Amino acid sequence: MSGKAGEVRREINLTEKLLKISLSGKEIATHLRQSGKGNFSTCNSHYPAYKRYCETEYQEKYQVKMAQIGHYCEQLFFLILKEHPRDWHRPVAGIIALKKQYSPKVIEASCKRALAYGITQYSVIKNICHNGSYLLPLGEASYAGC
Repeated sequence: MSGKAGEVRREINLTEKLLKISLSGKEIATHLRQSGKGNFSTCNSHYPAYKRYCETEYQEKYQVKMAQIGHYCEQLFFLILKEHPRDWHRPVAGIIALKKQYSPKVIEASCKRALAYGITQYSVIKNICHNGSYLLPLGEASYAGC
């Protein structure tokens, strides 16, 4: 494909296992294709310097956001990190995003309930907020972190 002089051409080539990105005929990035809906791969070096975090800085940033919601929310952060060390970000970001729909008090009570039953899945925590089960008594269930 020929273009006008000075025109920047961007190309994305997909194979069964790879995604290759070229700019004006020069390959600038190659990634393994991710399976499953919503999965992606990004090299840290592709981000501008101000957006690059080491893993612990990244975790600390989200721990602070969870702690701002409440104590149980922060404790749930630690449980999620322990149970899902490689993919902790999605459920944590989801819980933080619940602030768009629910008060911190509702999210905190939902996290308390989730901790009591050892629940770390975002979808379940969202359902606890939605259906009001955070108002139910906890009974005999308890998590050591509560």
